[in-house]
Amino acid sequence: MFEIEIKDFDLKNTFDNGQCFRFNPYKSGYLGIAKNKVIYLEKHNDVLVVDGITKQAFEKDFASYFDLNRDYQHIAQSFPKEENLMLAIEYGKGMKILQQELWEALFSFVISQNNNIGRIKAIIERICFSFGKPVEFDGNVFYAFPTAEEMKDVTKEQFASFGCGYRSEYLVETVKAMLDGKINEEKLKSAGYFCAKEELVKLKGVGPKVADCVCLFGLNYLDAFPVDTWIKKVMEALFIKKASTKEEIWQYAQNAFGQYAGIAQQYLFYYARENKIKGIDEK
Repeated sequence: MFEIEIKDFDLKNTFDNGQCFRFNPYKSGYLGIAKNKVIYLEKHNDVLVVDGITKQAFEKDFASYFDLNRDYQHIAQSFPKEENLMLAIEYGKGMKILQQELWEALFSFVISQNNNIGRIKAIIERICFSFGKPVEFDGNVFYAFPTAEEMKDVTKEQFASFGCGYRSEYLVETVKAMLDGKINEEKLKSAGYFCAKEELVKLKGVGPKVADCVCLFGLNYLDAFPVDTWIKKVMEALFIKKASTKEEIWQYAQNAFGQYAGIAQQYLFYYARENKIKGIDEK
């Protein structure tokens, strides 16, 4: 266990905003499984307490994973000065966009389609328990996210038994695509956002919204702007002021928020889901 001084990092606002599914409240902080390691975090004012990994491992792998060296307050100043957006930024203060592993992000967001966060987490935990490597921490056994190789023989019926429903077929195809080399992480990371998204939507079960989530959370393209039902309502109510297609909303966001559209999206999504914004219903 060690301590490190970090000011602009709020655990709840980072882990409870829908971008990741393997960090949960634990004791006085949050516990997660990432990069095949269990990591426990507590925050006391500007002091971050870390357990489960060494300080060297934190600095090497997790400072970038938690995106701790990016100045989010400076980025927020570049956004349009819309009242609700400013409130969303204040509400989500200390939020970070996690730089998750591509495979985990892709597989998880295929599961996320037409699903709620609690159910997504439960499905993923069942899959990890069944196929992932065990990792011990604090006298308990947790399970790492399984690789495509570890799931190569999993059938559509097995995925369905975990609660994946119609997504089961997509998951089998996603595993196969990874094993067949159709998902090339190096190429996707060097292609740029638009080309990477274009490649991802070629995969079975990956539409524009899932592709954008993968680009934002698995490839660290911060200009990616996933448009789901919440974001559609938010953008129509606050910015566009009329019914619009998801493509029109995506294009508007590219123009309005630029290279950090994904960060704006996450502030808006989190605030809209947690609070009532005038003009946005919950249905």
